[in-house]
Amino acid sequence: MGGWNMAGKWTSRRRAAAVIEKLLQCLRLLGLILACYGWLRFSMRRFRLPVELALPVSLCALGLTLFVAGCLGLLLPVSWLLLGLGVVLAVLSLWKQEGLRPLFTPGALLWLLLCGLALYLVYGQVFYYVDNFSHWATAVKVLLAKDAFPTAADYHIYFPQYPLGSSVLVYWFARMAGINSEWFQMLCQAVLIAACLSAPLALAPRGKKAGWAWAHGAVFALCVVGCNIELTSLYVDN
Repeated sequence: MGGWNMAGKWTSRRRAAAVIEKLLQCLRLLGLILACYGWLRFSMRRFRLPVELALPVSLCALGLTLFVAGCLGLLLPVSWLLLGLGVVLAVLSLWKQEGLRPLFTPGALLWLLLCGLALYLVYGQVFYYVDNFSHWATAVKVLLAKDAFPTAADYHIYFPQYPLGSSVLVYWFARMAGINSEWFQMLCQAVLIAACLSAPLALAPRGKKAGWAWAHGAVFALCVVGCNIELTSLYVDN
């Protein structure tokens, strides 16, 4: 009986630990979403950008900041700093009761649609091919393992002098969310691609026909990308 009681206690503890781990995972993901929202609203307010343009601008700005931080050997602390500042900006935006109406535009809705489509395409997927020259998938794995840029000593990467590009942004999403799954890395890359595809809607004619034409074209473009290899390989030519 004592053995059964001990086994039951260990099982209960494992279940409790799993629940706590899931809760922490959800909190980290919520923090990442809030940080992205905070930087988005900051870009819209500071530079007077519509949401369609603020999306790629804020994401690219985060990527460039992380790239500079990585060059200075400060990748991990700057990553947490960007997360913290983004959450603060989000809280301030909510505190000031900034209206959500500017976020509900055709371009923003298209971005959400493309992100949902990308999630459907990549969920549960793994990288089945890695370009040795662009080494995006491998680079992200090295970044997550070392929290630092690859060097010539990293034999996994054949061209360590090649610019990392958006892989640092993929690293930031994965590290801050605590999700190292390969499908999540693909999704992060697709989020950036979707933001770029949605951006021209800010400049498109306001007529319904023109807007719908661009929306259909963007969905078709993402389907072509997803059904080819870019979303599952993180090619440099994305």
